[in-house]
Amino acid sequence: MKFKFFGCTINITLFFMAMLALLLYFDKSGMMLLGIGAIFIHETGHLIMMKALRRMPEEIILQPAGVIIKTKTGLTGYHGDILIALSGCAANGIAAILSSLIYVNNRSIVFLLYSLINTIMALFNLIPVEGLDGGDVLRFLLQKKLSITKADKIVKVISFAFIVIIIIFGIYLVLCKQFNVTILFSGFYLTVLMLLNLRE
Repeated sequence: MKFKFFGCTINITLFFMAMLALLLYFDKSGMMLLGIGAIFIHETGHLIMMKALRRMPEEIILQPAGVIIKTKTGLTGYHGDILIALSGCAANGIAAILSSLIYVNNRSIVFLLYSLINTIMALFNLIPVEGLDGGDVLRFLLQKKLSITKADKIVKVISFAFIVIIIIFGIYLVLCKQFNVTILFSGFYLTVLMLLNLRE
């Protein structure tokens, strides 16, 4: 499904809608709604910074592996690119702090969980892996010293190394009967995300 919003094309893929409906159907705890809220804050942070730098996106694609914001490159320089990449994590950080302050005042577990989810969202996106904000920041920093081709190759190598470490650690936790597959799932998610970025 595609539609225009203030000149920007919003592309909601069928797989995204199916995955969202499936997750919401099986989620009985309400954690998924908190997670969606954290994602919304993250992407809004990117859009606010883009608006501030007068670099609004041309297309926003919602897919199972994440949200892709397509925009023209090179219009704000490296510093602007880095600010845009980090603004999503900054928005999650602000949301985490505000949620913590609200929790201190009324002791509602919902705000504590929301603070935790936003913190995890910010830290996860700072991992220097292709497709995450941390990977984008690493690429922009490398491009200041190296050619675009060399910078891309280094980012891919570092991304692969981080993904392998995360998957091995996830397998180790499962074999140690920790029964928490979150780390392992994150490794597979990052693998899919990297593969999707390699196709572009």
